Parts: sequence; structure tokens; C-alpha cells
Amino acid sequence: MLMCVQKIFEKSSGARMSTLSEILRFKFYRSSRNRTRPMNEGIMSSANESSFIGFQLLYSSIITQCNCLVCLIDQGINIDQRIWCYKQENLLLITPDINVLKFVDERSKWNKPYFMIFSPFQKTLWIDPEIIVLGNLSQLFNMISDNPVFVVTKDKIEKNDLFFSRMPGKVNIPYASVYPTTAVFGLDLHRDLSIVYDWILAIENATANPKLESTTRRLDSAALAWSLAKHNSVNVNINMISSVWNWSAQNGVNGRAPTEYDNAFHLISKVKEDFPNVNLLNWGWPTPWMTWEDYLIDINPHRAIIYPHRAIG
Repeated sequence: MLMCVQKIFEKSSGARMSTLSEILRFKFYRSSRNRTRPMNEGIMSSANESSFIGFQLLYSSIITQCNCLVCLIDQGINIDQRIWCYKQENLLLITPDINVLKFVDERSKWNKPYFMIFSPFQKTLWIDPEIIVLGNLSQLFNMISDNPVFVVTKDKIEKNDLFFSRMPGKVNIPYASVYPTTAVFGLDLHRDLSIVYDWILAIENATANPKLESTTRRLDSAALAWSLAKHNSVNVNINMISSVWNWSAQNGVNGRAPTEYDNAFHLISKVKEDFPNVNLLNWGWPTPWMTWEDYLIDINPHRAIIYPHRAIG
């Protein structure tokens, strides 16, 4: 299992994991006076060319709200987008070899537990690129100090689901219940790495069975649910928090639909007003930038300068 993950990064055109700590010290030392979170805490995400605008908005909102360190997994961004990343003070870009990624295209979200193994942060908060931060993240990092953190969804788990019956070992599904989302979660990787390993084990078992894979609508969440159930059975405390930490923009607030934002400047200037009581806003599908023509927005969050979107290059 780990050999597969190591192969992804050994062929990487970016930094090798053996020198990651040195890279982090070189990359982040100059911004240390401005950070509000310690060096061992940070946020991970991933993006490809089409989702990169979403990541830019996410990164900018992180810098605005808590100014902590961020690590982006490059799943196929273009050269202009990479240049933008290199210019950001608090951002580390890791570029694996796309040709050996285990899952691609619509299944790329299944890579998340594999990527978590290589997080440069002990306390890692994963946030999908379709999400924007509207509240202070200190509460989440403080909760991660005590227990792993996951956000509940409204989708109930079917206990007779074929997925769970085919997993190695029967578990009692926790929290009566509902699937955890894989869009937002937090782990202390010194303490919680076994949860990640079992999440990978569940995905490996599911994807080895084409019939099982095709019958499971939420394979990534189901695999995570199985891992959490296994660890809950051995008395691992798990924080399951409310949907204000992953609020769907499709639910709407104040009557505004996400596709009504004309550009990045309009979105950033209005979104907090439109969603006043939300901590993390998940745009879902469609995203606002689907109607925009560009793949990169001219935005410099470290200088608090935001321009209307335009292509670069």
C-alpha cells in the first residue's frame, strides 16, 4: 500500500519528501512574524486546472481569516497557476507524477488519504478547493488537539450496504447514522495515522472489486465511515461536528444562488454578507467560476489587493 504512495512522490517533479522539512523552513521563515498558527499546523488541499480558481479563493480566505500555512497537491495545474503558487508566502506546492496517481478524473477525490500520509503538518486540516473560509479556523485546530475532527452529512448510512459487508472485519457503524464528509476533516497525524491507513485499506478493498465499486455511490465517504467505525469500536474519541463547517451554498442564504456572482471581486466582496453565519462554505456544483472565462484570477492575498479576474499568459 505505502509503496504505491511512495512511487507517486518519488517520481515527482517537485520536492522529495526526504527534504520536506528543509523546504518548509526555507519557504516559510520569512512570513513567520505574520502567522497566527504554529508551524506544525496547516491546511492541505488539492487542485487541477479547472478547480484552481476555487483553490485561489480558498487560499485567499485562509490568509484573511487565520494566515496559517497551506500545502497544495498539484493534480494537473498549468504553468501560470504554478507560478502564482510559487509567489505565495505561506504556500507549499507538491507536484506528484500524474501518470502514477492511483485515481484520476472523477475518482481523484479517493486520493485524499494517500495524500494525507505526506502532509508536512502534524495537525492537518483538509479543505476541498470548492470551499471558502468565512469564519475563524482556530476552533477547528483546537479540537484537533483533543480528537480527530469530521463533519457530518445528511446522508444516512444503509447498514446493509454491500460495501460494509465486503470490508475486512465487521464493524458497528457509529453515530447511528450518517456519512462523514471527506470535504473537510482534521487529524493529528502523530496520533491519527492509523485512521488514514484503515481509510486506505477500505478504498483498496473496494476498488479491487469492480462490482462493489460500481454499486457504492459515496465510496470515499463510505471508506472513511468504515475506518471511523473500526476505530470507534476500540474507544477512539472522534469529534463529529455540524454542517456549519461545510455549509452547502446550494442551500442558499438571503436568496442568493452561487452562480449569481459575476467575478471573483464580486464574490469576495459579497459572500460574507450573503452567508453571515457560515464558517466554511462549500460551493458544490455548479461552482460560481464555471461561468467565468478564466483559469486564473489576479489576486494577491498577502498584500490585500484583489482585482477583477483576468487571464495571465
